[in-house]
Amino acid sequence: MANFDTINAHLLINLQSYVQQWIPGGQQHGKEYVVRNPLRPDKTAHSFTINIQTGVWKDFAEEGAAGKNPISLYAYLNRLEYKTAADELAAKYNVGEAVNTYKSVQPISAWVTVAPVPSHAPAPPAVFMRKVDGRWCEYQIVDRWEYRDSDGNLNGYDVKIIQDGSKQILPLTYCKNKSDGYAWRFLSFKGKRPLYGMDRVAKQPDAIVIIVEGCKCARALQTLLDSMHNTDFIVVTWPGGCASTKYAKWSLLKGRAVYIWPDNDHKLCDDKHVNAGQEKPKDEQPGYMAALSICKELDGVAPLVKIIDVPGSDKPDTWDVADAIYNDKLTLDQIVALINDRLIDPPSTKQKVGHDK
Repeated sequence: MANFDTINAHLLINLQSYVQQWIPGGQQHGKEYVVRNPLRPDKTAHSFTINIQTGVWKDFAEEGAAGKNPISLYAYLNRLEYKTAADELAAKYNVGEAVNTYKSVQPISAWVTVAPVPSHAPAPPAVFMRKVDGRWCEYQIVDRWEYRDSDGNLNGYDVKIIQDGSKQILPLTYCKNKSDGYAWRFLSFKGKRPLYGMDRVAKQPDAIVIIVEGCKCARALQTLLDSMHNTDFIVVTWPGGCASTKYAKWSLLKGRAVYIWPDNDHKLCDDKHVNAGQEKPKDEQPGYMAALSICKELDGVAPLVKIIDVPGSDKPDTWDVADAIYNDKLTLDQIVALINDRLIDPPSTKQKVGHDK
């Protein structure tokens, strides 16, 4: 029987390797792994740090985002309750069954996602409550995106709050507990997570599926496509950000042609990097690494997978399809031209072609 102490101790042995898997694209500086926070558009390269020897982590740009061990880090990155995160880690890394032995940790969570959301469910909350410096603070939900299944049934939401000027995207699902109580909870979908836009995908079986990062980008491009009555493409995204691609239910795209549009995470390397002052290598760019992870998940699922090679230093760091539409004012014809001009095969595909020759 493994308790939380045992799980954390087991993870600390190879924590450097694990954090590189959970949050790719960071750099090691002494005992600290420094990386951008994948849960928001982090503009400060060194704002998120993890001590690989102790497991202590902190986001210096987000108040209250900190923890003292690997389980809490994994829970934060994947929007899981502590016990659920411990169970996943125990199974993933063969530690054994997690048992709650900390008095400071709440009993095992009984909340389980209900999907689809029943028609009699109450309206979702308009605010998010978070404890800051010992007191509860209320944050307005300023935007929300519906996750619907192929039949159009509601599964849950991603919602946007603003805390201290920083955007945060949180999952919101309808849940049931062991006492047959129901409530909206800010918890991730249970099991393989649904894709945003699946209700549209089912209605356009011949359309090429474009995968983008985040619901804002998906909504922006889909709205532009709809405004021009274009049915050649359909847009989806996955919940949880770059670190969570492996939790999405990519099997929903079985048999579809897929293009992946990563964010333009080209930020120049700092003076501690061997390539100081140059654009970050692609294997250190979170968006591109997420795209490669999706390619791996789609192997054997989608017959055609391409990556859109974003413009790099020709565009601002973190530039995405929403920026192309809202800031650059690109028309749909210009967007389609950009896509067609910059399509590349994933590295694994190129290797297979070369081998076949």
